[in-house]
Amino acid sequence: MPTFLNTSENQDLIILTTIIIFTIGIPILMLVKGYHNFLKSESFKVKIKSRHFSGKYPEEVLYSSFPYYRELPQELKIEFIQRVIKFINTTSFFQEDDKEVNEERKILVAASAVQLTFGLPKISFDRFKTIKIHEKAYYNKLTHAFHKGEVNLKGEIVLSWEDFINGYANSHDKINLGLHEMAHALDLSLFLSQGRKYYLRRLMEHFQKTAISELLKIRTSNESTFRSYGGTNLREFFSVAVEHFFEDPQDFQSNLPELYYELCRILNQDPFHKLHRGFITPQNHQFKNQIPEGSYLSLKPSITIKPSWKILFPGFGIALFYIITIPFVINYLIKPNANYTILLGYFAVIMGYLGIKAKKLKLLGDYLIIKHNFWSSSIQSIHQTNILYVEFSYLLTLYELNIIYLEDEIVKEIEVPLYTRYPSIKRLQKELMKRDILVKQDQKWVIKRA
Repeated sequence: MPTFLNTSENQDLIILTTIIIFTIGIPILMLVKGYHNFLKSESFKVKIKSRHFSGKYPEEVLYSSFPYYRELPQELKIEFIQRVIKFINTTSFFQEDDKEVNEERKILVAASAVQLTFGLPKISFDRFKTIKIHEKAYYNKLTHAFHKGEVNLKGEIVLSWEDFINGYANSHDKINLGLHEMAHALDLSLFLSQGRKYYLRRLMEHFQKTAISELLKIRTSNESTFRSYGGTNLREFFSVAVEHFFEDPQDFQSNLPELYYELCRILNQDPFHKLHRGFITPQNHQFKNQIPEGSYLSLKPSITIKPSWKILFPGFGIALFYIITIPFVINYLIKPNANYTILLGYFAVIMGYLGIKAKKLKLLGDYLIIKHNFWSSSIQSIHQTNILYVEFSYLLTLYELNIIYLEDEIVKEIEVPLYTRYPSIKRLQKELMKRDILVKQDQKWVIKRA
């Protein structure tokens, strides 16, 4: 004869089951999300992808054959290797005789690309995804001449291996084929980007304007700092300048300080001062991101972005999920008080979570102020001259603001979720652009209007 729980025991079991599902389910979801983020992380990818190298690991090749890598501080070496592996796994390598390119060659070619772009976050050569290697200088049927290297509109970066190796064998002769061709690839990717890399493209245009007088000097006299090949055109001038920039930065900075400064801004590196990541312009040296004491309370903000009622949407969504999956919480509990207790528990946890997620943002004097925790008074401040650009992304119930900025000579990025209305976002964008801060909306640059 089956035995059934009485009504009181049944109610207690339902309440206990609901509480267990809620209290255990949320941490499990958080752990799953954390594990998913770990699987997506670069450190995990490096561990997995490094297993595909059958010979020497990238760090062994780089340490023995790549001077730039040896000079990096230890904390930057792991990221350099990560970028090298990522470049190899997103690029096709070929040799003139259709033989497979060995791993050491792949690592060194990838390293030359990473060296050029190491100061730039999330940069790539876009359509230039193919590396073709010749053993020596090769004959080009279009130009009817022998070439050491080229970057063509088919998406190929072509290299003479003999000249590539010679470029790194003497790291102070200001001739480096790898850097030269990678500079062409970067230049062309900016030229063909159609606004997606507006910030770098604008810096490149400024560099070219500054470079014209030096290019003319190369053509008309022998007094230029750069070798004669740099006078061919502005694109060759940029590639020759890059070679000089990395192989003799002291001479470059001494003879052409303005042009050196422009190239530091483009690549976000300063070899003369041994800054492999992060370049602070001279005027930025006097500004710290820490807002002066007393200014936070005494200054009136020009704009304040507070969380709006839209922040409740995720909370309602979570609550609705539980109500649908556990319908007896509403319909079948005999004790109404237990029903209210559970719902109040849901509400408290959800609002506590959203209170931590909600951010408050202010433009206060020359500083962008971020209040990270809705329940506390702790703030983070960034001086406007240290902001490289900001990017807004719309994510269903919120706008995510990514701020790319300089901190202690390093480029950093911070994500700020803003639960607010669209008109407030537009006001913030206009105010940022008034301060000459570059703004991006859903991966497109917002053009400042007169």
